[in-house]
Amino acid sequence: MYVTPTIISFPILKLPFIPLNDVIQIFSSLEALDFSLTSRKCRNIVKSTNLFKYDIGLSLLPEQTLFRLYRNLDREFTVCSISIGILLNRNRHMEVKGTLKPYINERKRISLHFAKVWLDYLCDIFQMKLKFLKMNPSSSIEQMVDIAEWMNSMQPEIFLCEFHDLIVKSESITRFFEIANFPIRFLSFEVKQRSDTGPINCGALNAEDVSVATRTDADPVNWFNIEQIKTWNCVRLMFSACKFEERDLNQFVKGWLNGYNPRLEFFSAGLDPLDFNIILEEIEFEERDLTLTRLFHTSLTTLPLTRTFIGGYDITRSDGTVATLQQRNRFPGPRPMWEFAMAVWPKEF
Repeated sequence: MYVTPTIISFPILKLPFIPLNDVIQIFSSLEALDFSLTSRKCRNIVKSTNLFKYDIGLSLLPEQTLFRLYRNLDREFTVCSISIGILLNRNRHMEVKGTLKPYINERKRISLHFAKVWLDYLCDIFQMKLKFLKMNPSSSIEQMVDIAEWMNSMQPEIFLCEFHDLIVKSESITRFFEIANFPIRFLSFEVKQRSDTGPINCGALNAEDVSVATRTDADPVNWFNIEQIKTWNCVRLMFSACKFEERDLNQFVKGWLNGYNPRLEFFSAGLDPLDFNIILEEIEFEERDLTLTRLFHTSLTTLPLTRTFIGGYDITRSDGTVATLQQRNRFPGPRPMWEFAMAVWPKEF
């Protein structure tokens, strides 16, 4: 005869603080979230334990995963993915006026109100800050303005801001950077180059790392020009296939010699074969012998980055800082392009 199992409740709220901490510590992220939604007391308990050391990422793309939790800024180790469906099932527990709707239209544009309510709640109970921001580059100007103003009010320190999609609206992204006033360590663009893609202006960009790529090398990047890049103050700039020419690089190198991009350590771009006589026009340089091999070490976000310089052209800034230029390493793909690289050597080099 089948006997219905007896369900015995566990008096978790009657536990002393230390045993209670031990119990909550074995909760998964979603279990801790559900426990916090039970009552104000449970919410305060989860906050007071301070056991969950996460970084949170927000995606504004029309996808199902709105938030991801990471440890130690490591995107390779996702602790938890929180989909819109998971949050919809828990909407009734949120103390907000009206109905929380995740989308603003049938094209599944993320509702900023929905994202704000849940981001504020998650950051509060887990005592964490927003570190990863995945933007929708096809958003309207109005949406970009709202996002920039929201981020400004939060004053986050964004570790990684991504613009990844097949479609990009240049005017919207430009407007975002006109308003945005919060630090971004790593800025990444990876979108499909289209004939109607106009220039993007990020203003006086102050990120550490910038990576710019298209989904296919058959259509090189043309959203940024050298005059704009000269005004940036970045440590590493990495472009995939792009349309810079020798005169552009000549202006970039002269700008660095004259004090632009003072923090620059490494610059690279996938380009057609270059004429260094034009790049180095009116610039003092020393051509190094091909028997000289030097390894340049730096990093991109949290990953180590190494380049081998064989020979190359050395230039020296007025403060004694030396940089080397070369074009080597063919890019994979049908279009014959090679990496132009500029490495700024440490002073002790």
